[in-house]
Amino acid sequence: MLVLHLIISIGIALFLIIRLRWSPVFGLVLGALYFGIASGQGALNTAANIAKGFGATMTGIGLVVGFGVIIGQLLADSGAVESIVRSLLKVFSPKRTPEALCTASLIVSTPVFFDVGFIILAPIARRIAKVTGGSLAILVSSLIIGLGTAHMLIPPTPGPLVVADTLKVPLGSMIMGGFLVGVPGAFLALFIYRFIASARGFWSPDDEDAFFKEVAYEDLASKGKLPSLGLSLLPIVTPIVLILLASLVKVISGSKPGPIGNFISFLGDRTIAMLIGAMLSLWVGYLFMDRDSLSKSVDKALASAGIVLLITGAGGSLGAVLGGSQIGKVLAEAMKSYEIPMILLAWIIASVIKIAQGSGTVAIITTANLIAPLASQMAVPGLWLALAIGSGALLGCHINDSGFWVVAKVSGLTTKGGFKTYTLATAVNAVTTLVMILILKAMF
Repeated sequence: MLVLHLIISIGIALFLIIRLRWSPVFGLVLGALYFGIASGQGALNTAANIAKGFGATMTGIGLVVGFGVIIGQLLADSGAVESIVRSLLKVFSPKRTPEALCTASLIVSTPVFFDVGFIILAPIARRIAKVTGGSLAILVSSLIIGLGTAHMLIPPTPGPLVVADTLKVPLGSMIMGGFLVGVPGAFLALFIYRFIASARGFWSPDDEDAFFKEVAYEDLASKGKLPSLGLSLLPIVTPIVLILLASLVKVISGSKPGPIGNFISFLGDRTIAMLIGAMLSLWVGYLFMDRDSLSKSVDKALASAGIVLLITGAGGSLGAVLGGSQIGKVLAEAMKSYEIPMILLAWIIASVIKIAQGSGTVAIITTANLIAPLASQMAVPGLWLALAIGSGALLGCHINDSGFWVVAKVSGLTTKGGFKTYTLATAVNAVTTLVMILILKAMF
């Protein structure tokens, strides 16, 4: 009966989100409410677990997400993102502009959400397509692959943060694992997609919106002075380096790191590291923006962070209610009976939820909470499960995903063009990152 109630609770959430187009916050909380009461936890305990799960999620990632959004917004508004991209394009030859854009998007999407990063970079991709005569499909998909990889696999974006926290994966390990899986997986996906997109008849004029106003073709040099490459990268690289250093201190020093080790660990705490990154982005913004624009940029970032935090917190509420039952034991027994590999199961569950309800963040949060009891029961390393969940959530991106419409409308594509770029590119990326996970797990 627990499995049936689980299916019904997820069905309630998906119906409210997809059919009635309610916010995922309502769908997740109401689904959690049903499951708690139906599984015999009682109304009061269910309500308490919903609040407890939300609070625990906010404790883990609340400030980190807020600081991350501030970093991304300020880097965009100050011109730092454009500086990064233009510097990369100087290094790559015209034939390698897809790789340049993929590299840029991998860097940019580390602290920046997918939608924001794509909106920033898409005009540059369209300009390159016009100037070089390159394929718009390939250039747009280069951004999609890079941004999607970082968004689903590499902290400090919210999804990987929550998955790492739920599965008890050290943040430094999640960052390193995300890079080791995501970077080669992204470039392999780009290679495969370029081969597919180069086929005759793949792209047609009907795939582009004839009424799209090509505002992206303005002279990029007319935008005034931009931050240097080093200054632009500083708010992105600094928190990542600090977090990785703190992880190394724990590995090298163990339980007695000493005063210097403690200080590095303090700086590498994810909240403190992201605070430092946010302060550096404020400094960059102060140098290249007036105070009024700087204030508006921060306010916009905080408004965006509020929506993300509500959704991720609601996912934590559902996870807490699921954890209050014995559903983990039931699923663990089913796993033993069918002998389904845990990594493949995590990938499939994340894919199914993503296809059904559209939000990659909701998909990986929900899957992580479903998988966590199984992981502890079967002693499977959390890192590989966390990466498999992020990889699976790249599959099945279509019209119920807000990112689909961002890609299509910002790039000037029709719905058909959106399927040929966003849906196909992310599907290829989901498979290549899964392959990388399986290869690296076998090696280590």
